[in-house]
Amino acid sequence: MGWKKKKKRKNHNKILFLSSPSKGITTTTRRTTRHAHTMGNKSQKAQQQQQQQQHAPATKVRKPFLEDNDFCLRQMGHHGIPHAVTVMTYTNIQRLMALGTATGIIKIFGKDGIEILIHDQNTRSPICALDFNRSGSKLFAFSSDTSFRVIDTTTYQVIGSMSKGWARYSSISCVHLPSDTDDPYIYVGLDDGTIEVINTLTIERTGYRITSNYMEINQEEDNYLHFIQSNPANAGMLLLGYETAGPITFDLVKRKYNRYSPPQGLSDLAARTGGGDFPSLRCGAFKEDGKQFVVGYASGHIAVFNTEKRDSGKIQPICPALSPCEYPKPVTHVQWSSSHKGISGIGCLLIAGGNEMNAVTILWPKPSLSTKQHEWKVGEVGIPMVEEDRTIYGMALCSHDSVPVLGFQLTYPQGTGPW
Repeated sequence: MGWKKKKKRKNHNKILFLSSPSKGITTTTRRTTRHAHTMGNKSQKAQQQQQQQQHAPATKVRKPFLEDNDFCLRQMGHHGIPHAVTVMTYTNIQRLMALGTATGIIKIFGKDGIEILIHDQNTRSPICALDFNRSGSKLFAFSSDTSFRVIDTTTYQVIGSMSKGWARYSSISCVHLPSDTDDPYIYVGLDDGTIEVINTLTIERTGYRITSNYMEINQEEDNYLHFIQSNPANAGMLLLGYETAGPITFDLVKRKYNRYSPPQGLSDLAARTGGGDFPSLRCGAFKEDGKQFVVGYASGHIAVFNTEKRDSGKIQPICPALSPCEYPKPVTHVQWSSSHKGISGIGCLLIAGGNEMNAVTILWPKPSLSTKQHEWKVGEVGIPMVEEDRTIYGMALCSHDSVPVLGFQLTYPQGTGPW
């Protein structure tokens, strides 16, 4: 029996509930029973904890910060016109149109279904100015934070840039790139009335500056600069449009300027139509020969000046005389188109605004036999492709419903046009 007891003790876990109650086995049985009871209590506690966890409200465990695994980045395509377009430009040589948005996106459209979306991940500053160079091989983009980029239209890559802050805490009010010359200069107007010149080859400032104090614009006059235009016949002359200081021509070589007086009766017309006691400038453009220029006012009127005479301003009606506009919209853009006769031709005036619909009005020349001077037909609205003096091939507009036209550019047939 002794060797049997040792054998039973060795396998007492297996014969626990089948062995007879002997002394040795009873002791082992009691010990094992306490162990089994303990295991049963643990299993019951585990079940109770599971039930409590099931009935307890679920709680989200928040991570202290986001990780790379929380995102799934993929390339996405964009089709159509982007949202919140602010500026537009077009090159007739490359047949490319570029749009800038209020979110810092640049979209380029071209023939054969080309659509290129350019977005700088480091900034979302609105695009305030876009322009192609003369050949259309480069696109110049300015943002509201004064950052400047040069984009190659072949690879659509940024080939040069200027970081924000170069304007000494000023913001950009207007930008002009002369399209009638190959000189690599861009004129940038700032909100304090200063004009900076940037070299597009070296992508840096030239050091040539024009200040409003130099032209003796006093503090009572608003020195906000709305537009800069270069003379097509003389690249060294600029037309500057300050808020209330009137149009000013500036000679870059001689550093001399001429201030032009407002046309007679303009203040009365502006007060009558709700444009204020003293109308402010908004836009301007030179004639192809550089001898005349036209400016548009916030009161909804335009005036034509002779470049050589300071007091030669003459108000030009935009609406027909039989149906005048009581409350015209501000004139936001104006261009003096070229004629197929070249410099000797008169061309036509294109005005955005100046009516009650924010429409684009085209004023055709009407020669006068008595005075041998030209007048203007009024009330022609549409694309000017049906007149005998076909001066424009097409026109690109940037607008939305009844809001003011953000910009327009004229295109000419191959081998024609002012440049």
